[in-house]
Formats: sequence, C-alpha cells, structure tokens
Amino acid sequence: MKKYLYNPEDIDKYIVYGLIDPRDCKVFYIGKSCSGIKQMLRHNQPHSLKRRGKLKNERILDIIQDGHESPLYIILAKCKSCKDTVRKERAIIRKYSKTHKLTNTAYNRSK
Repeated sequence: MKKYLYNPEDIDKYIVYGLIDPRDCKVFYIGKSCSGIKQMLRHNQPHSLKRRGKLKNERILDIIQDGHESPLYIILAKCKSCKDTVRKERAIIRKYSKTHKLTNTAYNRSK
C-alpha cells in the first residue's frame, strides 16, 4: 500500500494533514505544520513515540506492532500562512470528529 497520499514534490510550507490507520483506513489524528511535511513525518520517529500517555503515539505504536511500517499520511489542506493552518485545522477536526475517532489531545479534552 502506498504510504503517502500526496505528491512529495508538491508540498506547500503551510499544511493541515491527517494520519491514517492502515488497518481500517480511517484518519485518527489531524495536525498542522508551518514547515511542510517535516512535522508530519516526525510522528513516526522513535524519540517522538517515547512520549507515553499520548493517544496518538499509542495508536502509532499499535500500528507498528501489527506489522505496518507507519501510519499513512494525507495532506488535507494547503494554507497561505501559519495562522491559516490553525483555523483550517480546527475546522477539519470538527468535520472529521463526526465520523472518525480522533486522538487529538485538545479534541479529546473538550469532549
């Protein structure tokens, strides 16, 4: 299965992205980045996954333990500024939370 659901050469600096569980093909985390895909790809690095207690990290570790290399990555929005990423991330979290069980900390705290 293709790991990236975007064209790596066509990534804008300001993005909102999703992490997808390859086991059920559902988005489980929505994030934003003002540094292009660098932030998105950091989620799978060992030093990031050591932070226990985060639902997102636990889900990524479960995905890896089930034999997958990593979650899938998808660009959900390209933005014009860092401020724009905050607005779009919130809107996308609201939209996806209706049909997906998100692991976003802020989203889960407000429930």
